[in-house]
Amino acid sequence: MIIRKFFTPGLAITSYIIYDEDSLEGAVIDPTRHTEQYLRCIQQENVNITHILETHVHADFASGAQELKAALKDKPKIVCSSMGGQSWSPHYADQLVNDRDEIMLGSTRLQAWHTPGHTPEHIIWVVYDDRRDPHIPALAFTGDLLFVGSIGRPDLLGEEIQKKLANQLYDTIFHTLPKLPDFIEIYPSHGAGSLCGKGIGARQSSTLGYERKCNQWLQPLPFEEWKEKLLKEMPAAPAYFKTMKQINVTGIDMSSLQQELPPLLTLDQTLKLMATCQIIDVRDPFVFAAGHLKNAINIPLSASFVTWAGAVLSPDKELIIVVGDTPEALFVIQSLKVIGINTIKGICNVSTHHNMQEWLEIQHATPMLSVDEVVAKKNEVHMLDVRTPSEWHSGHIQEAHHIEMALINSSFDLLPKNAPIAVFCHSGTRASIIASLLKSHGFFASVVRGGMQEWLKKGLPSVSG
Repeated sequence: MIIRKFFTPGLAITSYIIYDEDSLEGAVIDPTRHTEQYLRCIQQENVNITHILETHVHADFASGAQELKAALKDKPKIVCSSMGGQSWSPHYADQLVNDRDEIMLGSTRLQAWHTPGHTPEHIIWVVYDDRRDPHIPALAFTGDLLFVGSIGRPDLLGEEIQKKLANQLYDTIFHTLPKLPDFIEIYPSHGAGSLCGKGIGARQSSTLGYERKCNQWLQPLPFEEWKEKLLKEMPAAPAYFKTMKQINVTGIDMSSLQQELPPLLTLDQTLKLMATCQIIDVRDPFVFAAGHLKNAINIPLSASFVTWAGAVLSPDKELIIVVGDTPEALFVIQSLKVIGINTIKGICNVSTHHNMQEWLEIQHATPMLSVDEVVAKKNEVHMLDVRTPSEWHSGHIQEAHHIEMALINSSFDLLPKNAPIAVFCHSGTRASIIASLLKSHGFFASVVRGGMQEWLKKGLPSVSG
């Protein structure tokens, strides 16, 4: 058997193609909407894709199964789990499998194992090479059940079902996984940086035996102690995760997909659309701070762009993307597509506007404060720290208030409307995102330049815990 990996930075997604080297029959596992990468491999290696396999209904990205099937002329079967009931069975699936059902790719056999806990219907695909030994599994695609150094979180579906999922996850880890041998290779669907678990390792594969020795969540503990430890300091899930679950059950509307790049907008066209669209400015925070469109949200281009976008954007609003260079727009469009955002009204490239005086007259600034300025105004400003819980507990300003980035949209009532807010993160990038978001909602917010990194560098006091 031959395996090809495809990694999507930011959300740290790993998809796979597995195929039998003799028959060339293959399957794609957990595809994203970046279908071009799979199609290139399929063409170059002359693979006959007969199946598209899902491990579960994803929360962090939109499944690319439908688009990939269409690109392959509707030949492959989309195969999903049936074991979460109707509400967890994707409507676009061609085949729903039960526990231990099998898919054949020549002499390569994939067996579905029900492994609930991250989601109710979750399965892993256990793979056998029947030519070598039909009774001994060689590897498993573990989806969001087992990562390198971590496991899938059970808290993404709300408090009501959290305890049930945690119980199922505990049972899966300590009663189902032990049925597999130590030497089996594991290929998870996420790496370091994903919010589908915490503390996920950077390596993209491991063995079950190594994880049994070194993965803390595979070490036996009483259930309540294990659960409390697992959920402690779990990063907040972005609000779009709930929407994504629904999208991945009902499927995307194939007829509504944008086939062409959105139009380039003049400044006048952009200004006319601002009342009904959300403005996303992807330029560098320092460039953005110097001047931007009113109510624009600064989400700088980086490997984390899609994670940050998912944390703050309203999925039901059309977008205008402000760039400093037109080629940047393609990266933005492709990134947003992964999390199911297709509603881009147009692109505004500020560097192409000939009437720069007009631009200067309508732009707004977002203040940047130095650490020294914050210290001098400590009694006047509301210091807001938007880092993750683990970052906060490792060291923070005693007088600061903590609301992690993913929870800001639901926490406006906790913030002062009539006092200046100084926003901290580690270095200033996330602070620029949140300060611009707050400004778009009527708050007076500033970015603390250099963030906690600069605060600590100056030897200023902090507390931990």
